[in-house]
Amino acid sequence: GFVDNNKSVDWIAECGGHVINLLAKGSYKHCTQQLKMSPEEHLDHIKQTIDYALSKGFTVNLYLEDWSSGMRDSRDYLFMMMDELVKLPIKRFLLPDTLGILNPLQCVEYMRQMVRRYPNSHFDFHAHNDYDLAVSNSLAAVLSGAKGLHVTVNGLGERCGNAPLASVQVILKDMFGAKTNIKEDRLNDISRLVEGYSGIAVAPNTPVVGDNVERDSRACMAQVWVAIDGRSAHVHAHVRGVQRLEHFLATRQRIVNPKCLFHYIFGFVFFIIRCCIEAVCTY
Repeated sequence: GFVDNNKSVDWIAECGGHVINLLAKGSYKHCTQQLKMSPEEHLDHIKQTIDYALSKGFTVNLYLEDWSSGMRDSRDYLFMMMDELVKLPIKRFLLPDTLGILNPLQCVEYMRQMVRRYPNSHFDFHAHNDYDLAVSNSLAAVLSGAKGLHVTVNGLGERCGNAPLASVQVILKDMFGAKTNIKEDRLNDISRLVEGYSGIAVAPNTPVVGDNVERDSRACMAQVWVAIDGRSAHVHAHVRGVQRLEHFLATRQRIVNPKCLFHYIFGFVFFIIRCCIEAVCTY
């Protein structure tokens, strides 16, 4: 919802909603150039909208649009706003890298500053993938104190998209032992469902859910077993690799993709034709 003289709150209430993610400005530039307001005016409007939402029984989260630019270019403005906002009953503060400008080192620095300055607040991080760093930045944020991450299926989102659910899930689980309520064996199902509805194809080499993962994983598994037999010094590392590959193959219930089926059939027919030609030429 927006800070719009309570129109958003009333509309969400009419629709039966009970939670509002209220959009506010996280940078001085957005506040003064988009809203044409002073920081004090914007803060007063936010407070008034939150009071109204609470009177309607809403749970309020606050989304600080352009937070990453605010931390980089107008930190005094951002901290002035936050110093007042943390006094209000806001459940979550949603911190977006709206323009996708952050790298992981900046993400660590900025998130740690927020967590240290406001230790009792709950922060979510919302990444954009303009520099192909959405997954890395999401990981940096959660390791620096963020308690929530915003992800999308297949990484779909504005411009270059957001952090993909599947990649973030397996990294947090496999590399850092994080526990989530996500059913990893359904990641491929939801990926294919969204692919079908959106009309945006998943690249074959997409990590975790791409078509190449299972096919190439089987080939890689065979190579791993050969390596174990030949180089005992690396057995532990290879066994871990095998376990991960077996996990992929055991838990991912794949849907047969007609394009893949055609590809395999065509390849088999081509192989038979080639064998026949070679046999004739040899004869």
